[in-house]
Amino acid sequence: MRSKKPFSAGKSTFVIFLALWLASAIVPSEAQAQKFKVLHAFHGSPNDGAIPEAQLLLDTTGNIYGTTGAGGTGGCQYGCGTAF
Repeated sequence: MRSKKPFSAGKSTFVIFLALWLASAIVPSEAQAQKFKVLHAFHGSPNDGAIPEAQLLLDTTGNIYGTTGAGGTGGCQYGCGTAF
Protein backbone atom coordinates (compact mmCIF):
# COMPACT_ATOMS: atom_id res chain seq x y z
CA MET A 1 0.00 0.00 0.00
CA ARG A 2 1.30 3.41 -0.93
CA SER A 3 1.54 6.01 1.86
CA LYS A 4 0.20 9.49 1.29
CA LYS A 5 2.71 12.31 1.31
CA PRO A 6 1.92 15.12 3.72
CA PHE A 7 1.01 18.50 2.26
CA SER A 8 4.23 20.51 2.52
CA ALA A 9 4.51 24.01 3.97
CA GLY A 10 5.93 25.26 0.68
CA LYS A 11 2.87 24.15 -1.27
CA SER A 12 0.45 25.64 1.27
CA THR A 13 2.32 28.96 1.23
CA PHE A 14 2.09 29.02 -2.56
CA VAL A 15 -1.66 28.29 -2.47
CA ILE A 16 -2.25 31.08 0.07
CA PHE A 17 -0.16 33.52 -1.98
CA LEU A 18 -2.04 32.60 -5.15
CA ALA A 19 -5.43 33.07 -3.44
CA LEU A 20 -4.43 36.51 -2.09
CA TRP A 21 -3.07 37.58 -5.48
CA LEU A 22 -6.30 36.56 -7.22
CA ALA A 23 -8.41 38.36 -4.61
CA SER A 24 -6.41 41.57 -5.05
CA ALA A 25 -6.83 41.37 -8.82
CA ILE A 26 -10.61 40.97 -8.56
CA VAL A 27 -11.51 43.38 -5.75
CA PRO A 28 -10.85 47.07 -6.52
CA SER A 29 -8.52 48.70 -4.03
CA GLU A 30 -10.65 51.81 -3.52
CA ALA A 31 -14.21 52.71 -4.48
CA GLN A 32 -14.70 56.03 -6.24
CA ALA A 33 -17.70 58.18 -5.39
CA GLN A 34 -19.98 59.19 -8.24
CA LYS A 35 -21.20 62.77 -8.48
CA PHE A 36 -24.49 63.45 -10.22
CA LYS A 37 -25.94 66.73 -11.39
CA VAL A 38 -29.63 67.29 -12.18
CA LEU A 39 -29.76 68.67 -15.70
CA HIS A 40 -33.52 69.24 -15.83
CA ALA A 41 -36.54 68.62 -13.59
CA PHE A 42 -39.80 67.89 -15.43
CA HIS A 43 -42.80 69.84 -14.10
CA GLY A 44 -45.47 68.82 -16.61
CA SER A 45 -46.10 72.32 -17.93
CA PRO A 46 -47.52 72.45 -21.46
CA ASN A 47 -44.16 72.51 -23.23
CA ASP A 48 -41.93 71.07 -20.53
CA GLY A 49 -42.84 67.38 -20.53
CA ALA A 50 -43.73 64.97 -17.76
CA ILE A 51 -43.27 61.30 -16.91
CA PRO A 52 -39.81 60.63 -18.40
CA GLU A 53 -39.81 57.19 -20.06
CA ALA A 54 -37.31 54.58 -21.22
CA GLN A 55 -33.54 54.77 -21.04
CA LEU A 56 -31.54 57.81 -21.95
CA LEU A 57 -29.47 57.60 -25.12
CA LEU A 58 -25.91 58.88 -25.36
CA ASP A 59 -24.50 59.79 -28.77
CA THR A 60 -20.84 59.68 -29.78
CA THR A 61 -20.28 63.36 -28.93
CA GLY A 62 -21.72 63.08 -25.40
CA ASN A 63 -25.22 64.45 -25.99
CA ILE A 64 -27.99 62.80 -23.96
CA TYR A 65 -31.46 62.20 -25.44
CA GLY A 66 -34.71 60.91 -23.97
CA THR A 67 -38.50 61.05 -24.17
CA THR A 68 -41.44 61.80 -21.90
CA GLY A 69 -44.87 60.21 -22.03
CA ALA A 70 -46.84 63.36 -21.20
CA GLY A 71 -46.46 67.11 -21.53
CA GLY A 72 -45.63 68.92 -24.70
CA THR A 73 -48.29 70.19 -27.06
CA GLY A 74 -50.82 68.43 -29.24
CA GLY A 75 -54.32 67.04 -29.13
CA CYS A 76 -53.61 64.31 -26.53
CA GLN A 77 -55.36 64.43 -23.13
CA TYR A 78 -52.15 65.08 -21.15
CA GLY A 79 -50.01 66.35 -24.00
CA CYS A 80 -48.38 64.07 -26.54
CA GLY A 81 -45.00 63.84 -24.83
CA THR A 82 -41.67 65.38 -25.64
CA ALA A 83 -38.26 64.43 -26.92
CA PHE A 84 -35.33 66.09 -25.21
